[in-house]
Amino acid sequence: ADTTVKASVRHYRPKEIAGIVQQGDREARIAATDLTAEPKPNDKLIIGGKMLNIVSVNVRKVGDVAAVYIIQVRG
Repeated sequence: ADTTVKASVRHYRPKEIAGIVQQGDREARIAATDLTAEPKPNDKLIIGGKMLNIVSVNVRKVGDVAAVYIIQVRG
């Protein structure tokens, strides 16, 4: 389902470009409380009107509860 949320978005620094992180990839951080479902690889994220592909998702939890999704996007 489509959902509009606020996110903190940044480009990866040159020293972070390694492994699965490629030049041009971005990182989006979204509060888990803003989403109805956990994002997963191959889902889409629209940033600034551009559709990007989710490459990976890292979940930060407080106890057993998801707090923030750190999402790597490409496109």
